[in-house]
Amino acid sequence: MDQFFTSYIDQPKYTSFIKKTVEMAQSLKLNIIIEGIENVKQKEFYISLGCDTYQGYLEARPMRAGALAQYITDHSLEGSTF
Repeated sequence: MDQFFTSYIDQPKYTSFIKKTVEMAQSLKLNIIIEGIENVKQKEFYISLGCDTYQGYLEARPMRAGALAQYITDHSLEGSTF
């Protein structure tokens, strides 16, 4: 799901679109990756819809490849989707 929609989860017309898009993707057994999660409210909204993977500043800022291995070690992300 594009970051554009994530930033408008409080607006009913976008919320409806997001819900229907997620339902369609789930019915097709597609993996859904949510972009642009910046706060807990956004994360919880998508979790409530059954979304299982996200990326965004809530988790981490962009980093160089060399820093990624250390980040994973420091945050014990193995086996986690959030």
